[in-house]
Amino acid sequence: MHFRSRNIVLVSTSLSLLLSACGTSPPSSTATGTFHGTITLWAFPGTPTPHHPNGFGWYKAMIAAFEKMHPGVKVQLTEIPWSEGSVKLETAVAAGDYPDVAPGGGTLPQFIQDGVIEPINPYLGHYASQLYPRVVKAATFHGKMYYWPSVQTATVLYLNKTYFAERHVPLPRHGMWTWNEFVHDLQRLTFVKKNGQKVYGFGVDLQPGNSLSYGILLSDGAHLLNSSLTQYTFYGTKAVSGVEKLASLVQKYHVAPKSIASDSAKTIWENFLQGKYAVTAYYADFLNKNSIAAKSAQIPFPYAVANYPTGSLGHPITIGDIAGYTVYKQSNPNQLRMSMLFAKFLSDPAEWPTAIQKKYMSIGGGAYPVGPQDAAIQAKYFRNVYYDEVLHNNLRFFQLNPPLTPAWPKLEKALDAQLQLIVLGQESPQQGLSQVKQQMAGIIK
Repeated sequence: MHFRSRNIVLVSTSLSLLLSACGTSPPSSTATGTFHGTITLWAFPGTPTPHHPNGFGWYKAMIAAFEKMHPGVKVQLTEIPWSEGSVKLETAVAAGDYPDVAPGGGTLPQFIQDGVIEPINPYLGHYASQLYPRVVKAATFHGKMYYWPSVQTATVLYLNKTYFAERHVPLPRHGMWTWNEFVHDLQRLTFVKKNGQKVYGFGVDLQPGNSLSYGILLSDGAHLLNSSLTQYTFYGTKAVSGVEKLASLVQKYHVAPKSIASDSAKTIWENFLQGKYAVTAYYADFLNKNSIAAKSAQIPFPYAVANYPTGSLGHPITIGDIAGYTVYKQSNPNQLRMSMLFAKFLSDPAEWPTAIQKKYMSIGGGAYPVGPQDAAIQAKYFRNVYYDEVLHNNLRFFQLNPPLTPAWPKLEKALDAQLQLIVLGQESPQQGLSQVKQQMAGIIK
């Protein structure tokens, strides 16, 4: 498994669909074109298989299928480690030597402003009706669509069912609990085992790029940005209340250790697997228990999932992102159309050969469909755990992170740095949020 930064939009190989808006007829993977030549694809590892443990087997199968459909077209794949992706793309853009197709990421808004990303509106046609509205909105920047959506990913709370049973704590009904219920249960789940090991009720990563604590921060109704993404808005009573709740888990209730201020997502997840936490927040990668991701995680105990606790907002908040493929600026219109066609092919399981659907959609995990057609195809190959009760609520209250604004990396870095100080008791919530507000003044535009 990999512990990904949310500053790079994850491109999963398990499911997807496309996007919206008016325009000319959308490209089809079986359409004929006049382009003959090479399309370059940069990609990150996806779902590993026994024959392709590095995670690029799906890409290679898709490339072979696409080339068969389009004689004279070759796709050149460049395999990029997750740790190098953002820097490599930034360097390529600066040098003017970027790929034709690549995953979107945290740098995408800046690339759009730099004029190196092609809007996809002219190639979308009727796809708006086949996507969930938030998917359309997520890929929109200044009124244009800039990537082909493939998957939604989201965060959930993982619960160690063994500890819940031993401590006589009932699992949250339908995966829902109020803030007071959450704190009460975590207090009962914080204890010392007979072997002397301390178990904390909760562990959550506070490092920039993951946003795993934001389901608590936003639970009282605060927003990080306004709806047009033009103003920083995370200050005032609702924001302070959300931050106070997070800090209270360490400072007041002692159900989380101070080490969460500095521990990485990887460390916290490993501590959960080792039984050091009863509950933790992480991505929904393991919810299809037949997936390779779930099997490779080797969670050594029975577990359940739940939503983040409900605050005064009245419902839980789910933090997630929407992955997709971007097409970079091109001067040859035929090559551009073929690149769009290929990006669509990667994103739309309705176009995948049946053999690829069967092989890869049955082992994928951790992603929500981006539209009803996508969901129907996914359901053919494995039980769609995303529509049982807990995950249905998880999707209903989805908030996108990161949003398409160039200011987001600076905002996230500034906010998370202050959260770490607040959790350690070195600053008050009011002081910390005031610092972030000052840093963000004039940046967002």
